[in-house]
Amino acid sequence: MLLSSTVQLLKQDLLSRDRSGLIMSTFLGNFCLAIYGSYVGVYLEQLGTAVILIGLILAARNASQIVLRVPLGELSQIVGRKPLILGGLLSYSTAFYLMALAWNWWFVLLATTLVALGMSFFWPAMFSAVGDVANENYGRFNGRIFQGGDVGVILGSFFAAFVLKSLRWPLNQLFLATGFISTVLVLVLTVIVPEVLSSEHQKKVESVFNALWSSFRSMVGSFWKMTTRKELYRVYGFQLLISFSEYMLTSFFPLLIVVAKGFPLEIVAELTLYSTVVLFFFKPYLGGISDRFGYQLPVTGALFLTVTSFFVMVISNDLRILWISYVFAQAGLMTSYLAVNGGTSRAVPNSERGLALGVLGAHVSLGRSLSSLLLSPLWELFDLNAVFLGGIVLASLSLVILNWLEVREKRQRKNV
Repeated sequence: MLLSSTVQLLKQDLLSRDRSGLIMSTFLGNFCLAIYGSYVGVYLEQLGTAVILIGLILAARNASQIVLRVPLGELSQIVGRKPLILGGLLSYSTAFYLMALAWNWWFVLLATTLVALGMSFFWPAMFSAVGDVANENYGRFNGRIFQGGDVGVILGSFFAAFVLKSLRWPLNQLFLATGFISTVLVLVLTVIVPEVLSSEHQKKVESVFNALWSSFRSMVGSFWKMTTRKELYRVYGFQLLISFSEYMLTSFFPLLIVVAKGFPLEIVAELTLYSTVVLFFFKPYLGGISDRFGYQLPVTGALFLTVTSFFVMVISNDLRILWISYVFAQAGLMTSYLAVNGGTSRAVPNSERGLALGVLGAHVSLGRSLSSLLLSPLWELFDLNAVFLGGIVLASLSLVILNWLEVREKRQRKNV
């Protein structure tokens, strides 16, 4: 019965052009980001970049998105989701060409800025598009979107492991090949991906440029207005914590594996590959948890699992245990992301979805920036193990505070 239902839902998603176009776009986006995220820190270390500069470059990818995501989230409500989704993918392609040419950290910084621009285009438009086509089952279809992205991670990780281990390519050749593959697939998606924003929900403006400029000027106000809304501020608080923890894993786990524990380069891609394969079939069900229980309870449990996994990563040098802990950390973070995305989408009307998810994206970027800025000094002063231990302490305290705020508010409502 479960298998039959799963197959039926998969057929429904793949046979719908609206849904399959979004799935294929996320596939390509995650193919690129899997390779970039796994090796940008290691590549900077190979180029002889100072630790503090590595931390700043990793933070720059997200700091710029704090400024960009809100206006570009609103822009998707004006011009549609498709232009921003494809523009983001093209920006990734260009970044890889710059990485391939890099002989010092300046090129990597410029490439990282393009990745940030691409993510600012892509993700607010994508999450809004999910709401456009699957409002009542946001969590389940968002899980399917991440499942499509997992196929990209699997193939990207397999490709990286193959060229590094079997072909013995250096990292710059891996980046060049990734840029070429991405460019070709963007051209294909231009034909395949439809626009999913209906005209009745499209924001009408006299000038797109003036509307975008106005959005930039009012960005701080929009960010503050949405963040302080009663139905959203706790969701955004959890998002800060989730993205802080996720970026610590994305940025520092490859360095922990290669630099601190001494494993070869291809092990990073192999661990990513195997972990993604294990979690692949569970993504829609992880998303469905929040459809049933809301966002807070799933996020709290999932983040506790993630923090526990981080501790295991610090104390173990056994590759199998590291892989298992990585799987559980990724499962916890994925469940959390799906829950807060759905919580945000359901909390606002259709006409405000682009802005609300743009602000959510800004909180994602803020949490990731804080992760790099707060944890990199621990690497500089101590070692990579200290990075994870410091992250565990900060994440645990934040989780306690967020749940205490929820309990306090419930008590206040009860006493009114």
